[in-house]
Order: sequence, then C-alpha cells, then structure tokens
Amino acid sequence: MTDSISEEQYAEAYRLCDNYDDRVQQIDMIVEIGRDLEKLVKHRVIGWTLRLARGPAYRAGWHELQDFLEGGYRAFRRMGKADKFLNAIRQREMTILNNIYQGKPHPFEWE
Repeated sequence: MTDSISEEQYAEAYRLCDNYDDRVQQIDMIVEIGRDLEKLVKHRVIGWTLRLARGPAYRAGWHELQDFLEGGYRAFRRMGKADKFLNAIRQREMTILNNIYQGKPHPFEWE
C-alpha cells in the first residue's frame, strides 16, 4: 500500500465508478452557481453581511472559511462578467472527464 495514487489509477477508478452523467450534471451545477454568484455580488448588502460576520466567525474559529468567502466575494465582484471564467471551467472539466472515459494516458492534460 502507498500513500499516493497515480494518474492512471485515479482514471481507472473513476471509469469504474461509471458516473459520467452525474459528473456532467455536477459541472453544469458549478457553472450555474457561478452565474448566480455573478448576480449576487452586485448587491452590496452581501459584502456588508460578510464583513459583519467576520468577528463572530473569527471568534468561533471559522476564520479560514470567512477568509475564503470574503476573498471569493471580492474576486467575483472585481471580475464583472464571469462568462469567460465559467466557460473555461466547463471546458477544462469536460475535457478531463472525456479524457478519462476515452482512456487517455494523461487525462488531466488539456490544451
């Protein structure tokens, strides 16, 4: 037994799970959530609420989650239109998924 798994082992295990359609649905949901976030960050009350939650979150030991949420909010707010970003995610994830199911030796490589 080892502490690591090879790319080939990962891909083979993924194919054996036979959950292609579920993964496509998951990728679609990721993009849909991204589009929802794009709309939400336009509302300044979201930023204010995150800042108000900072103190309680830090006191509760949730500073890493709070920092992640605030950082994500700032990034999406600065980005403006998220189409290019979300399309890149969809394309990359679908390429990897298809590479895995096509049995390509290095499924995580894409152009």
